[in-house]
This record gives sequence, C-alpha cells and structure tokens, in this order.
Amino acid sequence: QKVETIVAGHDARHRILAERLTYLRARIADAQHDTTNTTWREVETALFAIRVASDYLPVDPGEDEYEDVTRTATSGSLRRLSLASQAEAAKMALENSAFSRGRSASEPGLLPSGPGATGGFSAPSYLAAVLNEFGALPSHVRVAKSAIKLVGAFAGRFGGLAPTAMALILPGFDEPGLCTTTASCLRELCSSSADNLVPILGNMVSSLTRAMDKLPLRPQLLALEALGYVIAKAEPGEALGALEVLALPLIEALEAELEHGDVEAAHVLTSLTATLSLLTAACRFVDIRSAVPGRSTPLLCVVERAWPAIEAAATVAHRDEELVVALTQFCGNVLRASSKAFAPHLDVMLSLMTSTYIVQPAAPLLNVIETAVAIHKSTDALRAVLPGTIDGVVTQTLAHFSASDSAISAAPDLVYGFFSLLTAVLRYEPAAVVASDSLNHLFLTGMRALSSQEKTAISS
Repeated sequence: QKVETIVAGHDARHRILAERLTYLRARIADAQHDTTNTTWREVETALFAIRVASDYLPVDPGEDEYEDVTRTATSGSLRRLSLASQAEAAKMALENSAFSRGRSASEPGLLPSGPGATGGFSAPSYLAAVLNEFGALPSHVRVAKSAIKLVGAFAGRFGGLAPTAMALILPGFDEPGLCTTTASCLRELCSSSADNLVPILGNMVSSLTRAMDKLPLRPQLLALEALGYVIAKAEPGEALGALEVLALPLIEALEAELEHGDVEAAHVLTSLTATLSLLTAACRFVDIRSAVPGRSTPLLCVVERAWPAIEAAATVAHRDEELVVALTQFCGNVLRASSKAFAPHLDVMLSLMTSTYIVQPAAPLLNVIETAVAIHKSTDALRAVLPGTIDGVVTQTLAHFSASDSAISAAPDLVYGFFSLLTAVLRYEPAAVVASDSLNHLFLTGMRALSSQEKTAISS
C-alpha cells in the first residue's frame, strides 16, 4: 500500500510513520519467501523503527476517528470494531494468535485490511494498519517481543482499538521468553485504556488465570496490577466477580500455607510473602467506592474474605522482614483504595498493626497507621481507636529505644517512622498525643534522636 493512502503529505512526522509502515510491509513480504530464516531480523528492525517513533502519533484521538475505521472496514475476521462487539472480536483474535502460527500475506488479517478513507492522517487508521500486519509476522520470539513492545509504546493511543491490541498480545503469556514483556505491555495498555477494555474483562481474566501457574513472580505481579485498572472501571457486580476469580485462589493458597506449612521454615515464609504480594497486586487499583447490592464494595468483600488469613500471617510476620513489608503493603493499599468506606473496619486494622508492632517494632507498621490517620482524620471511627493505638505504639517504641544506648542510631528507619507518625497525629488528632502519659519520655527520646547521624531520622 502506498504511503499516500495514509498521509496527505503535509506533515513530516506522519510521513515518517507511514514510510516505516511501508518498510515493515516490504520486510514481511520478503520473509514470506525466505528460505534461510534470516529476514526476521529485518522485520524486528522495522517494528523497532515504528516503536521509537510512537511520539509522532497524536494522543487520545477523537472517537469519531475510531468510528470511521470501524465503518470503513470491509474485510478480516475482526470486521466490526464497535464497542458493542469488542468482546467477541477479541475472543476471535485470541483464537487466531499471530504468535503461535505463521500466516500467509494473502490470508485475511486479524484486522481490517486498510486504514480506511478518512482523508489525511488518522491515528486509529494507522494503528489498525500496523496491527493488521501482525498476522503475517515471521514466527520468531524476538519478532514477537518487538511486536508486543510496539503495542506497549502506543498504549495510550489505541482508544477503541484497545481490545483488539489486547487480544493480540495475550498469547505472549504462553511463551516463556515473552511473558515479562507481555505483562509490562498489558500494564501499559490497561492503565491507559481501561474504559475501552471493560467489555473484554472476562476474557482477560480467563486468559491470565490459565497462565498464572506458568509465570514467574514478576510477570504475575504486573499482570494482576494491570487487570486492577480495568476492574476498577467495571460495574460493582462485574468487578467483584472478576476480582474474586483472581483473588480467591491466592487467599486459599495463603490459608493452606499457614495451616499446613512450617511457618518457621524460610521457604514457607518466602512463599507467604510472594502470595501476599500477589494478593496486594490484584487489589492495588480496585478503588471502586460503589457497593455491590446487599454487600460492601468489591474490594472490601474480598478483604473480608481474606482477613482471617491476614491476621494469621501477622502472627508470624516478626520472623521475616520481607513478610512484614508484604503485610503492610496489603493493608496500606486497602486503606488507600477504599478510603472512607473502610471506616467500619478501622479498629480491626489498627489493632492488628499495633499488636504486630508490639511483638516486633517495624517502621512499615507505623506507616500503615500514619496512612489511616491521614485518610480518616477528624472522623469518629479514628477518634475511637487512635488513643489506644498511640499508647501501645509509644510504650513499645520507648521501651525499644531504651534497651541500649545504640538502639536509636541502629534503627534510623524506625526513628523516622515513629516521629513521622507522631507528627501526623499532632497535625490531625493532637489529643491522642498530648493526653499520653508518656509525653515527657517522648521529649527526652526526641532529644536523643537528634544525635542520630541519619538525616531523614533527624528531620522527622
């Protein structure tokens, strides 16, 4: 296809993009007749050339442009790209993976065969034309990786084409050499096009759950976080269903590890940390404030189901620093994502943080309490539980710092977390500190802390 069908010729940046697409098509055509299996390198280079020019494409083009692409599409298995047909369209594309089989250049593509006669340069038309070439790419892992990275580079520009792009990259989870690249691209696409991906949420969740056991930890974390963006845009009932599919197996795994594993063994503690991190990732961006009819918000429904396991994990957290971090990341995320909706459960959360801190003081536990203070300031729920929380934290911290002359200098992160928490409480709920029986000891401890060599500890 000639460059002139994509660009009118008046914009140099658009002409560069169009020329690079023409070059890609030529290299793909060469690869169809290659008997030496070497031209894939030129195809990879062509994909890279388009990717590095992604900034030349307009961001957030108008929906009317996507409608033009849909209306003028005349061939291909994804002929109609209207939002109403996205779920079926994505399913069809997923069943015809470009990464799992080679395709002839003359075979109908996965997208409309041309960019549509929209007049001049059109961002969706260009992206449709690029994606249309995926069906004929040479079957090589480095070509597939370059194609997935290309989708990630244009993630914020797909608009109504996002479900099709998503369906084309998801098969990358089936290839060990592509799973991390696919997970990173998935996160980019979900974070920038969540609204457009809601119609295929079920397909995305199904694809990920099938692949989860085969993926390393890092791609799992990225993929779960990515789906959270889309879940947060769905209706509460649909969001809860999707979140439960992702979270319940993790909660059950956490329960099984706590019930049957040797919680003193290092490998069990490592497994608990990984599972808790995955659960945090699944819930991280699900900040829906609307409740499911007859129930709570989707996130709080899952938290209520997970809470017994969270409490059990907290009882062994003192044995592993990374487990403490994973526990507090989960709790902090729940507080931030649910905001004021968490008020009825605030006493349970702060009680857990305090009891865990008393067993083994750790700065991340103080950070969670500080987050709760900042979010729930000036509320009855916080005022009811904060004095007891502060008394417990202050008593244990002063005892810890008094244990030896070097206790303060040896724990600058704890010094910082402790005085940062007190600062937040004094700012929002001063009575909880001023009324403390340990006020004089706090001043003396503060004076000792000023001798610390750690700048952040001194500043707090």
